[in-house]
Amino acid sequence: MQKCVPKKVPKDNGVKLSPCAIKYALAIADPFSPGAKQSCVPRAPSIPSLKNTAVTRITAFVGTSGVGFVLLNPTLANDLPALWYTQATFTGLAVTPLSANNTITTGVTTSNLPLPYNSTSLLSSGGSYQVYGRIVSSGLRIKYTGTTMNESGAYYCYVTPNHDNVMGYAGSASAAGALLETSVTSIDREPCSIACYGINDNETTYSNTNSGTSQSVLFPFSAINNTFNNGYTYNPGYSNGSPIGVIIFTGVAGSSFLVECIQHTEYAGPSAATLTTTTDADTIGFDTVQAAASLLPLKKQESNNQHKSPISLMLEGIKEVAMALKPVAINSLVKYGTAMLM
Repeated sequence: MQKCVPKKVPKDNGVKLSPCAIKYALAIADPFSPGAKQSCVPRAPSIPSLKNTAVTRITAFVGTSGVGFVLLNPTLANDLPALWYTQATFTGLAVTPLSANNTITTGVTTSNLPLPYNSTSLLSSGGSYQVYGRIVSSGLRIKYTGTTMNESGAYYCYVTPNHDNVMGYAGSASAAGALLETSVTSIDREPCSIACYGINDNETTYSNTNSGTSQSVLFPFSAINNTFNNGYTYNPGYSNGSPIGVIIFTGVAGSSFLVECIQHTEYAGPSAATLTTTTDADTIGFDTVQAAASLLPLKKQESNNQHKSPISLMLEGIKEVAMALKPVAINSLVKYGTAMLM
């Protein structure tokens, strides 16, 4: 008679990630993943929050000179532009969303995100805030939708590592192409995408802690930067922060592209109180995911990783970070993440 031998259960002698930290990792690696919905930032203040996912889709075009672009400008408010993109009438060769202060360049259009709160709601009244927020992650994805005959050109997809003004680094296709972090691919039916997430205390805590201007509250990823091309600024009532991500595309004039933008955001405060759910406080998980996320840009550039999904690369990064700290047993993370998303 065969004996029943109990299975050995792996001991957790390393890093464990809370459900919030796992979703946070997914939201950073691939904001468009279904598993990233209802994501949160697993660090203090871990107060209950309204977890929102906002999506918008627009059509961008190559301009008359064979160049087009989409700028990503993450914001907490639904009445301020999160995207700047070109129409077929755009005549420029570089990323030029403005032609003067508060003047949008001919052939450039803006788009807002369908977020639950406007700019007025997010600013203090008499020194108190009724609602405040923090951006978990934001993503931009572009896909060619033109004719097969006109399928040509290249994508230049870039996010500034320190969230500086993107046009100071990637104001043209040639400038973007010279940057190590830029993903440069030929245009076909496969999408190109970028993603960003909070990288410092001001960006990962709630906006009511950001003292100073309305810009630091409404555009937390833009730091103190508020200029666009040529030093121009845009202030439709509130100063807009500088964009931190761009996708430049070249090709046949008039060619069309489907652009999708997604943003995962947390809101808290009296106005959001009835819609909140709990948020995990997981400092170790937060630090581990942040460290792993910093490895993603270079991992994506490695030739043996070209066909791996961003989520797979994130899992690899988490393992590497954990092993660098201590011998790690994160079987629960791998099992949970694989079952949910692979």
